[in-house]
Amino acid sequence: MLLALAGSKSGNRYLLIREITDKTKPCPKLCVAGKFAPILDSDVMTQQFPVGMFVSGKPMDDIKRSYSREEFHELVWSTPIEELASRFGVTTNLLIRICHNYLVPVPPKRYREKIEAGETPKKTSLRAVENASLHIVTIAPPQAKPSVYATTIVEAAIAASEGKGPPVARKPIPISSPPRERSSSVLKKAAADRNEETSAPSNLATPSPVKIRPEVAAFIAELRSLRPDRDGFVYLKYVKVPPADLTRVASLISSIAADLAPHGFVFSTEGRIGFAKEGTKVDFAINAPRKRVKNTSKNSWYTFDYLHVGRFTLEIYGCAAGIGKNWADSDTRKIEQSLPKIVESFRINFVAEKERDEKRRREEELRAHTARRRQLASLREKREGERLEFLRWIADARREVDDLQETIAKVPKTGDLPPDYQRMISWAETRLAALEAETSAERIQATLVERKLYPEPDDLFDPEGDPPPKTNYWDD
Repeated sequence: MLLALAGSKSGNRYLLIREITDKTKPCPKLCVAGKFAPILDSDVMTQQFPVGMFVSGKPMDDIKRSYSREEFHELVWSTPIEELASRFGVTTNLLIRICHNYLVPVPPKRYREKIEAGETPKKTSLRAVENASLHIVTIAPPQAKPSVYATTIVEAAIAASEGKGPPVARKPIPISSPPRERSSSVLKKAAADRNEETSAPSNLATPSPVKIRPEVAAFIAELRSLRPDRDGFVYLKYVKVPPADLTRVASLISSIAADLAPHGFVFSTEGRIGFAKEGTKVDFAINAPRKRVKNTSKNSWYTFDYLHVGRFTLEIYGCAAGIGKNWADSDTRKIEQSLPKIVESFRINFVAEKERDEKRRREEELRAHTARRRQLASLREKREGERLEFLRWIADARREVDDLQETIAKVPKTGDLPPDYQRMISWAETRLAALEAETSAERIQATLVERKLYPEPDDLFDPEGDPPPKTNYWDD
């Protein structure tokens, strides 16, 4: 007869079929959860033999698994997809995915319902493809490797059924028991643990005393002179801590300064606090975050208390990427224990900041140079206008001189002339003399030198030529 075991585990279905010829032998039993159960019990269905290993009494390896696209298309549209998937020992979703991979259309959900209703639904035709790798559809058999535990159970069951050995008791499978109610002592201890969280952690290593450097001591003295705000903090130059933690702040900054001093860094309080070297400064900040504690009253109203827990955070304001710039106290570690990494971060950020400052300096020099060139171009354009204006004045003056000379030469100047006529001739002669003096070579040269219209050397000359035009307001 056929002894079938069927069960499920994590959504995967399993099947084991074995032929037992001797019907008189008792069915083997396995020890599960401390009790012997028949092998037909679904509790032992953890052996990893997938469904479809045997179909209709013959192995699935004997089923045809390679088809042309035309054959596979006809097979998919003539056989229900669920039945076809079961025949090949795969899931329906996997078979549909195989159809999509080989560009074989899949029947819609209502296609089979229309056929059963006697209708003749339209079948999607198979389009031709040029890719030779898609011409043959291959459905690989399921590959499953049984676990050692499942194989041992099956082999023991087979041996017991054949009379070659007694049933083998495996390690009992633990059965989860309902949670026990927590005793009052456990509840009290949990409440005490929650209360301890509001205080500074006691398991943090206490840093060794550090000699406070003079420049740090002056900054701490300035901090001590401040009045705490309503939250209990004193704040100065991006250091925001309770007054009780100022001693630790001084120790922390002094430790960093002592490790950075051999590398040429000095503590600076200009602007933000930081460490400077060669004109480049790396700023940092120290904060003491508070812990929010929820308090619930008897009438279920709750409030929050913000308590100082003695923890620090340190942040480096650097532009280096890929390096840590934030440190914070934890339950098992203080910032002081990360001092080597903090010092390394300061040095790396200094290099990055120096490169950025150098880049900014070059950009500023380029902007200033471009602005100067544009200013020279503007002055040259203005001078060109003055040159053109002066030449036009000379041309107009010389034309007026010629007109006056011709007019004075043609008008009568002898005889009994009216007094007004004589005064007009006198004025014209005076005007002619003035224009001749203004347009003389000596006077023009003096004017050109005075107005710097043609200097040598030219102080507005740009060896690079005309600068690029300004495209926007920020284009300096």
